[in-house]
Amino acid sequence: MLTLILGTRKDSGASGGRYESKGAKPSSEVLSKIASTLGVTSDFLISGSNEEQAEAFLNDRELLKQFKRVEQLPEDKKNIVKELLDSFLLKYDLQKRIT
Repeated sequence: MLTLILGTRKDSGASGGRYESKGAKPSSEVLSKIASTLGVTSDFLISGSNEEQAEAFLNDRELLKQFKRVEQLPEDKKNIVKELLDSFLLKYDLQKRIT
């Protein structure tokens, strides 16, 4: 998989497999390329923090704070919030098409 992302060939000696199975650490340039291809930050690849990833994509801090609170709800309550959001977004999309 990493070989495809990095654009390396088996005969070049630069195999992505060494990062996956042999514990080799990629250079910052390679790490940046992997992150870019996967649509995540280098920090996310290193630490795996979903919070950092969410902050990178959500500019509205209040909305991010609300999502964090919703995440703490019991599963049945989270499902209600998801249904409400889906309903609101569907209504919004339909109204846009009508006008």
